[in-house]
Amino acid sequence: MIPEITFGQHIRVVLDVGCGVASFGAYLLSRNVVTMSVAPKDVHENQIQFALERGVPAMVAAFATRRLLYPSQAFDLVHCSRCRINWTRDDGILLLEVNRMLRAGGYFVWAAQPVYKHEEILEQQWEEMLNLTTRLCWKFLKKDGYIAVWQKPSDNSCYINRKAGTKPPLCDPNDDPDSVWYVDLKACISELPKDGYGANVTEWPSRLQTPPDRLKTINLRALSSRSELFKAESKDWKEIIAGYVRALPWKTTRLRNIMDMRAGFGGFAAALIQQKFESWVMNVVPVSGPNTLPVIYDRGLIGVVHDWCEAFDTYPRTYDLLHAANLLSVERKRNKLFDVYSLLSVAFPCIRCNVSSIMLEMDRILRPGGRVYIRDSLEIMDELQQIAKAIGWHVMLRDTEEGPHASYRVLVVLCHTKVSVFSKWETPLPKFAHCYFNSLPSFLRSHIKNANGYFSEAFETLVDCNPLAFIFFHLVLQTVIAAVSLSTANQRFQGAIMNTRSMLDTVLNDILQVVTPLQEDWQIRFTIINDLRSIVESVESLRGATVEPFGSFVSNLFTRWGDLDISIELSNGLHISSAGKKQKQTLLLEVLKALRMKGKVLILEASITY
Repeated sequence: MIPEITFGQHIRVVLDVGCGVASFGAYLLSRNVVTMSVAPKDVHENQIQFALERGVPAMVAAFATRRLLYPSQAFDLVHCSRCRINWTRDDGILLLEVNRMLRAGGYFVWAAQPVYKHEEILEQQWEEMLNLTTRLCWKFLKKDGYIAVWQKPSDNSCYINRKAGTKPPLCDPNDDPDSVWYVDLKACISELPKDGYGANVTEWPSRLQTPPDRLKTINLRALSSRSELFKAESKDWKEIIAGYVRALPWKTTRLRNIMDMRAGFGGFAAALIQQKFESWVMNVVPVSGPNTLPVIYDRGLIGVVHDWCEAFDTYPRTYDLLHAANLLSVERKRNKLFDVYSLLSVAFPCIRCNVSSIMLEMDRILRPGGRVYIRDSLEIMDELQQIAKAIGWHVMLRDTEEGPHASYRVLVVLCHTKVSVFSKWETPLPKFAHCYFNSLPSFLRSHIKNANGYFSEAFETLVDCNPLAFIFFHLVLQTVIAAVSLSTANQRFQGAIMNTRSMLDTVLNDILQVVTPLQEDWQIRFTIINDLRSIVESVESLRGATVEPFGSFVSNLFTRWGDLDISIELSNGLHISSAGKKQKQTLLLEVLKALRMKGKVLILEASITY
């Protein structure tokens, strides 16, 4: 329709207003376009939740009285299809907000009834829209069917040459178009930077690693140049993510919706793209630091400004991975400073949040089975571990790539659900474990739990990640109970009680060493999956199908002798198991034939069922 609109090259970041279930954004993902899908009215909020369940970037963002939480010149294209917004009301203040967020030379695509219907009231709305966009200096490009397209000017020449008194006026020169946190909408046109900043971005994918012009406008207290900081951050995160991939099963874990809670220049998200993760990242720039969000959008990424002492504009259980680097220690210092000001002045009547409030908000937006990576200073790690355990997270403290003597650590949250402090997986077995624990003699229960009421680390790990080991655990406990019951002498009885906990931990750790998969067990399963993928690709009737593991392997609950569950999803979105019986038999026979030809049938034939 418009040859200049090249998705995945010149057009990389899109805003979809009134997105429905984000089908437009989902379609553009395959064309290397990341779309921020927003719902402008409360009635659409349930659709935002559905969009996030689909793995498409989306958030609640109401067009009301305040600016949206995106910087100026953020989006290469803004799309509105039946979004039910009256763009011309109140002197066009809502379209002026779109104009602020639209990049210089960017496109506005409108699909609505006034475009193609010829009823009198709709034709009047179309004329009003043409009049308003003309006064905004937008160039009307084309009207095709029910779609109309405009283009924003690339500089200020049209604004300057408008007739005196033309409305809407230009904004005050002191107005910062990138200031959005609790800033009211303004019925004025934001001028474009005279030096062309924001307009001269390179095409995707080179823009991801190219320091943008607007980097020079970021207010930073640093001795190094901003360009050097940008390159150093990109290099650091590239190395860190590569380390995560080597040491942790990131490639096999289904990480789709990811949030970087303190994004900086977006280096974390850029490193994930370089590693070819099939995920998207919501880059959050806290209001407590410099506003680097324009740089993030110029790189071809998405994000928002946010204060972590407030709730984030999303539904509960919507993100697979939360990443927080140097966030909580900074927020803790900021809150302490705020408390001092509160004592000295009545101008600060409110009490700011603490670290536990932020971690509770993280718990709200994290999916069951989700992961949290907190990379922060060593001095705050004890406090974070206590809060995490109180929330019900299963935590591990890891050294950074700099080694054990570095001043930073990585707090990793695994096996996380929203059931209770004890039960971390939403399956019947942990509930049985809870009942089993309550049925034990009191002296055993008191030694399996510590003084703070938390379960011993060995017992928690056993329950969470190796439920099959309960068979061994039961035998061990029966032996201990029998030994204590036979002790008639009080001294011997007391000695058995004192040694119970250390005995249990020792035995449980021995069991875990036996059943926990080794690196070679992971590698064998990866090899099987990759072999099956290549075999499926060679079958003509399965072209375009995807092969993915599921079950205990994906959730890291498998034992060394456990089986491997694999699904084959057809190109039309169906699994083989959901196809018709005849089709299923035909497809599986072709897979078996290909397996025999490759000499793999002895390994995988037993796993294929009808």
